[in-house]
Amino acid sequence: MSVTLQSITAKLRDSGPRLTAQHKQILRLIAQGLPNKVIQHETGLTITALNDTLRGLYRVTGTRHNRVRLAVWSAKRGLV
Repeated sequence: MSVTLQSITAKLRDSGPRLTAQHKQILRLIAQGLPNKVIQHETGLTITALNDTLRGLYRVTGTRHNRVRLAVWSAKRGLV
């Protein structure tokens, strides 16, 4: 069986937590290096809702409240 980067990326993407479209949007914005204020504006979330969502993303991804790790986690799974 041939293993390709695309097959590995697809496997990682499919094996992770189920993310909503909004979660994926937030991950893309974080990967762009945008601050919470801009992400809040882009998503229409309140700052409290955004912080709650980020805490949930940190928890389910195991990235320990680290935006860089969250961006790397997302990139490895082909989400950004």
